[in-house]
Amino acid sequence: MTQRFQWIPFYIEMANKLLTYKDRRSELFYLIKDLSESEYYLRYLNKLDIEKTSDSEEIQIDPFSVMATFNRTIANDNRIKLCETFAKSLGVEATIPRDFDGIPVLNNHSSIYNGTDQMWNLAIKAIDSADNDRYSDDFIQAFDNALKLRKNGLAKLTIGLYLMRPYHYMPLDSNSRKYISETYQLSYPTDRYDVGSQYVELLKKLKESVSTLTPGIAFPQISLKAHHERDNASDLTPLPRGSGLDKFSKNIILYGPAGTGKTYNTVSYAVAIIDDRPLDDIANDDRSIIIE
Repeated sequence: MTQRFQWIPFYIEMANKLLTYKDRRSELFYLIKDLSESEYYLRYLNKLDIEKTSDSEEIQIDPFSVMATFNRTIANDNRIKLCETFAKSLGVEATIPRDFDGIPVLNNHSSIYNGTDQMWNLAIKAIDSADNDRYSDDFIQAFDNALKLRKNGLAKLTIGLYLMRPYHYMPLDSNSRKYISETYQLSYPTDRYDVGSQYVELLKKLKESVSTLTPGIAFPQISLKAHHERDNASDLTPLPRGSGLDKFSKNIILYGPAGTGKTYNTVSYAVAIIDDRPLDDIANDDRSIIIE
């Protein structure tokens, strides 16, 4: 791959480092909690806790949620700073990335994954499958178990997998789905059941189609192209974050009789402008997450 994908070695090693904490999750939890006290863009992790019951405890931290911290809609300089912080804290030796080309970012208001045990299990099975160049039944089951949980949508889950092993898993955010459908005539999983097996089948077909129609490229390049197709780009030069903000005037006035939702909808408009997302996407988010 070209130098524009210099983030890949760092992300792979970062995921590997996180996996070493699978049997000492509390250690990772307190490490992240300490970092959240000093790093401004980790402050939202202060809400995480260790939930104890009479016979067990759930330590609310997982590899997906940690990887998500520097893959949200924040400035690239701040993403680089977070990578530097984690490299120092976790001993990641790969070069700190200076670009994030081809990475779809997560919604700032929904970047913590649900189901600590399920997400750890998926990370373990996903990395094992990728490193052994296969898609195991255990991975498919782990995928389905994680997807069943509230707020772990298909796009969010596949983006998380892509961050850990970008050559092996394709993100299915809206831009990538559209591009895959139009370029390779492949559809993404729509059946609510057995989504894991459908996702694996899509990955296999996509690799076959790529080798025939666009040989020599990999998933990161497809993801990059998908996002620049969205922006009607004529080349692969990255556009700055916020390039789509002109969809909204910054002097919007909501008017109407009392009780028609002016105050209610103001929050949605504000989040759409700040996160540079379509208003329709915001409308589909959980209201508590939007307000948060």
